[in-house]
Amino acid sequence: MPQRKLPPPILQHRPPRANCAAPGTKCSMVGEARNAIDDPTLCHRIRVGATSRKATASVAGFLYGSIARSFGPPAEFPYFVRMIQPLNRSTIDNSDAIYLYAPIDGNYSYTIKGRTADTRHWRGEPAITNGRKAPHYVFLQTASGHSGDSGELDEMKPGSRANCAVLDSSQLRVNADGSFEILLAPECPAGYTGNFMSTRKTKIRRNAEGVEVTREYVAEMVGLRELFGDWEHEEAMDLFIYRNDLLGQPMPVYTPEEAARQLRQAGRFTRNQVHFWNKFYGITLEAYGDVNGDGECFMPRNALNKPNAASLATGGGMGTNIYGGGIFELTEDEAMVIELHQPIEPDYIGFCLGNMWGESLDFSNYQSSLNGVQAHRDADNVIRYVIAHRDPGVHNWVDTTGQPEGYIGVRWAYSKMPTENLPWSVVKKVPFNEVMQHRRPTPVWSRRKSAGTRSRSVRNTCSVAIVIIDFYLLGLPAAFRQFVSLTGLGSRPDHHDRNVSTKSTGPLLITCHIRLSFNNNFEQTLPFFSAGNMGRCGYRLAVHHQPATWLLSEITHPFRIRGTTCIGADHQVVSSMFDIR
Repeated sequence: MPQRKLPPPILQHRPPRANCAAPGTKCSMVGEARNAIDDPTLCHRIRVGATSRKATASVAGFLYGSIARSFGPPAEFPYFVRMIQPLNRSTIDNSDAIYLYAPIDGNYSYTIKGRTADTRHWRGEPAITNGRKAPHYVFLQTASGHSGDSGELDEMKPGSRANCAVLDSSQLRVNADGSFEILLAPECPAGYTGNFMSTRKTKIRRNAEGVEVTREYVAEMVGLRELFGDWEHEEAMDLFIYRNDLLGQPMPVYTPEEAARQLRQAGRFTRNQVHFWNKFYGITLEAYGDVNGDGECFMPRNALNKPNAASLATGGGMGTNIYGGGIFELTEDEAMVIELHQPIEPDYIGFCLGNMWGESLDFSNYQSSLNGVQAHRDADNVIRYVIAHRDPGVHNWVDTTGQPEGYIGVRWAYSKMPTENLPWSVVKKVPFNEVMQHRRPTPVWSRRKSAGTRSRSVRNTCSVAIVIIDFYLLGLPAAFRQFVSLTGLGSRPDHHDRNVSTKSTGPLLITCHIRLSFNNNFEQTLPFFSAGNMGRCGYRLAVHHQPATWLLSEITHPFRIRGTTCIGADHQVVSSMFDIR
């Protein structure tokens, strides 16, 4: 069995504690993040009267995400975690998406194992009308870094970062049972024909002096977006990732030095992310006025900009997206009518609203987003939205949730990016009482779900969790080391703080180490298993399953147990069924 290197014993007389407010510490850098929202040169939102409470909450959200990222999995022993956490919605996030990532070191090879529901719509076939469906659209990328980590807009210049590879659901090869594997490696092995993503990429570009510069990029993470169109029937995927040369090996012992490094990193991430996105909204997006002197704003008020393909110049984003954006600024007696034209049908259409801190609005209790599956299309194939503070009595009303102003995010995703006939939009700001002149009135039952029905479809369809347990044989006959991956499922992303098995708290992907003991004859049944406190995620999960018997002949190699666990409304496990694979 691999041996752990133990840390030196803790001294009885500890050295004096460092000053937590000293420059470079977590406390000082979080303080710099908080101070940034009071500095008009760093936070342009002050000009529109941002409240101290909301500003502080935004910083706390970045701190929350930074702590999760810093104390999360290392590249040697990765698992998928939230890129945008339930408490730090940001970057004008997509209401239809869950954002996941796993840290990797692109100099090594990794394997992603997954399972999903029916995928025929990924292949251009009509989606099933009954039963479990895979997400509407899935996108993966191996990227050389995270947006915002430098704290400066210079990171958006060409050549600063790169995607080493991208893979979407139209390309992903899935087996008949919904399982799939993806190999991530610096180079594709000779003769390999399965799903593959490169983790290194060499690019040649000309610098400002016109000289060709060659640079190699190494992936630091694999990012994944799952986009959902049919919230009631599409379900998130099971996901498991591991570094191929470390599968089953023990993690290094956690040391005080590592804890201190993680604390400093959490502070640095918080400070830099707040500084970067403040500048991005105010300078790049020109959300508060013309910055570059061309007489226009990149994000116009009560209008949409010309659609743009995703790039570093637009803050990154999903590589297959064409983005359109603007800002609504409406009184109670005003509305916006927006027409979306797509001459070439995309794989996905998203339309959602966010506040001026880049946080998606409450889409569980309000109809603040409508994607291409949910929205009504007119006979001319145009989707016409109405943004207003109250229900105008027409199809495709998008609720501002009481926000006087906020971002409008439009996304068109294409597996094959068109070079012509790109999507476009027409926007009109009209008096609220004139909306009927632009849209045909429709009965409420035929055009939208009530807030209660919308919320129930978010909550009630998210009661299923999948537990995958992979055992790796490290010692015989009494003990086994296992890694446990828990993936929460549901049919709606970003169910903020509602259920352990929802897409907002998950996929709840956790890896922990526990030890199981069996009788020497290996005929011991296991009627009860408890994963206990799941540590960083703060959830307690007890899985009760039917007795299962493992014989010596059946455990000579790693095997898989797959089970479906029912979670009740009180977050307690109700029942579970398992089978050995």
